[in-house]
Amino acid sequence: MCPHAYLFFLQFIVIGFCMAIPQLKECLDLLERHGVPQHIVAHSLKVHEVALFLAERMRSNGVKVNVPLVEAAALLHDIDKHMSFANPSVHGVKSVELLEEEGLPKVAQVVKKHMLGTILEKGSAGLESLEEKIVYYADKRVRHDSIVSIDGRFEYLLKRYGSLREESRKTIERAYPKALELEKELLGLAHCDEGLGGMNA
Repeated sequence: MCPHAYLFFLQFIVIGFCMAIPQLKECLDLLERHGVPQHIVAHSLKVHEVALFLAERMRSNGVKVNVPLVEAAALLHDIDKHMSFANPSVHGVKSVELLEEEGLPKVAQVVKKHMLGTILEKGSAGLESLEEKIVYYADKRVRHDSIVSIDGRFEYLLKRYGSLREESRKTIERAYPKALELEKELLGLAHCDEGLGGMNA
């Protein structure tokens, strides 16, 4: 093999590796390898359940959506949560670093956007892709490892974080109506109501 062909082959392998999307077992292995506590894994599995339900419903309705990407990002969205208990501001940032180091930049991009305030941002800093929107919304439908309404989730966020900092309270209050708008958009694409086919019954 000539040098140019060999370099092209290496680039193909590297690009292919970086574009790979891990499946369920691989995601769970990553969570275990990075020491994610079981209660966060349980939360992530429930977020995955909601996100997968919506993505598959949309796909069955003819909507173009990358279901494997939604699954992986939902499972890995809190991979750094336990590392940010002492400093919440690093949550999300560390996840992106970890996932990019694992060769998963596409997953990292979706995970980056699950943070509450993302829905208030414009342009590339906000929710752009359908996959980002689905994972963001699914996370806002799960409290711990239980499916709840948007109202229930935001009430919890206000109680837990709203009293800590004025900035946090304002972000939660501003994000709430935007989350309801997003819910309407996504449930419309999935052709279902907020009951999610009985998932949160």
